[in-house]
Amino acid sequence: MQKNIDQLQNHFLICGYGRMAGAICEELREANIPFVAIDNDQQRFDVAIEHGCLAIHGNSSEDHILEQAGVRHARGVICAIDSDAENVFAILSVREMNQEAFIANRASTEGAARRMERAGANMVVSPYTTAGLNIADAILRPKLSEYLRNNRSKECDLELMEFTIMENSSMVGNKLMEVGRYFSDVVFVAIKRPGQAQNVRPGGDEVFQLGDIVTIAGNPDELEQVYLRAESGQEGQGKVNTSSIPLIRILQEQNPLEDGDYFSEKTSDSVDAPVS
Repeated sequence: MQKNIDQLQNHFLICGYGRMAGAICEELREANIPFVAIDNDQQRFDVAIEHGCLAIHGNSSEDHILEQAGVRHARGVICAIDSDAENVFAILSVREMNQEAFIANRASTEGAARRMERAGANMVVSPYTTAGLNIADAILRPKLSEYLRNNRSKECDLELMEFTIMENSSMVGNKLMEVGRYFSDVVFVAIKRPGQAQNVRPGGDEVFQLGDIVTIAGNPDELEQVYLRAESGQEGQGKVNTSSIPLIRILQEQNPLEDGDYFSEKTSDSVDAPVS
């Protein structure tokens, strides 16, 4: 298994393999995005192996464990350990070894969330707070809440996607209305430019620029075509991973109160790294 891990590039590290991490890994697996799970608990490590994950048994804050997981060339790290203190230590270790990685964390309190942000986390989510807000929405806005829940199901044809407009993109210099003619069922939700506030629901005269981070909504097939035009200037060149928003959704929505539920599937070999 270590040989397979060593070949990974632009992958994710999942620190802790509880209920939240299991849901994240399921989303990443469906999107064909490579990842490595790390857990110091033997039982959770065994579950990760049973579910077909590349996994390492060890402490996520230990440098040699992170090195084994390929942290220096990882795209991002998800810290979902059930201890705020351990999550903070993991952030510090990851940030020291990879300045560019996107780090997302689970926090149980607002104080812990602030410490994680100071330590270098890009995104901190409190499942308890989010669960409370979801319940409040269900009471105060029941129809809207029901609609959003239905659209989160795997059977729903509506997805959100985020992409960056690259240098060779045919979208650079074109107005939104011009691009929109080719994708009538796609909604352009927002555009974020470096150093500027996010432009929510941009108008048809908005001109796409190099480096724009664009959020769109629609059916997966059309989202794929927009992505290809934005990042490669081509269409119909193969499947695209539309995973950024589903990953954030899972981080925000998982309720940590039951940490023993896991997912399914294959088996694999293991790497049992020493723990100090």
